[in-house]
Amino acid sequence: MSTIRNLAEYRVSNGFYAHLIAYLAVCGGLAGLNLVRQSQRQRYLWVAGGWGIGLLLHAVENYVPQLRARTVDRVAERIERRSERAERRSK
Repeated sequence: MSTIRNLAEYRVSNGFYAHLIAYLAVCGGLAGLNLVRQSQRQRYLWVAGGWGIGLLLHAVENYVPQLRARTVDRVAERIERRSERAERRSK
């Protein structure tokens, strides 16, 4: 059970950081494209703002202890169910 919990902790942490890296890469690329094209309209701000709200909620889920524990429990249950299904299939 301990290894499943550790794996769930790892996945929850990595999920947030992958989300953050993707956000920074995409929004940075869009801002750079906007600068290169010298557009007066800064449309990338809509993407940054909308996606930023989702990223903020993901950060709250990752850093508030009660929410993080609930998320880790949910991920651990999902890992257990998948491993049980894999065992049944292999028999």
